[in-house]
Amino acid sequence: MKKMTVFLTTLFAGLSLQAGIYLEPYAGYNIGTLSGTVSGVKIDNAAKGVVIGARAGMSLPLFYVAADYSISSGLKWEIPGSGADASFQRLGATLGFTALPMFDIYGGYVFSSKLKVDSVGYPDNFSGSGFKVGVGLTMLPFISINAEYLTLSYGNETVGSATYNDFKETAAVVSVSLPLDL
Repeated sequence: MKKMTVFLTTLFAGLSLQAGIYLEPYAGYNIGTLSGTVSGVKIDNAAKGVVIGARAGMSLPLFYVAADYSISSGLKWEIPGSGADASFQRLGATLGFTALPMFDIYGGYVFSSKLKVDSVGYPDNFSGSGFKVGVGLTMLPFISINAEYLTLSYGNETVGSATYNDFKETAAVVSVSLPLDL
């Protein structure tokens, strides 16, 4: 038992010496769709716009674990027959792996996604959660080009006599980031 304790203490001490602070601000473009039913009628709306965010956490050799926060306040929501502005806030956790020196693979869970559509008849906030996966390619020193795919599910909402059920969002985000391992 004593040998195991010494081994684990040495292992964690070695990892903590190699651990660093991971920080990755990013800016990109979000292209998504929100589909579901409104009072029994199926809808499928598109949303496009700029997104900014950051990942912050801890890095180890070849891995990082980070909290991920992103916002967008200028989405153009394409509602049939009209349009509306929309915004979102997403908070999640990301686990990344450096597969090759210039290539990252990452995935995560979005704990909270708050989606607001500025249009009469829509709920003030859709609340949801879901998963994401992505890849990053570092082409220049300190600059990475990323592509990620998100799939989110939202709870049921009622506004007046309209009921919003089974809303799901799928989105692709292309971004440029500055991954820093401090």
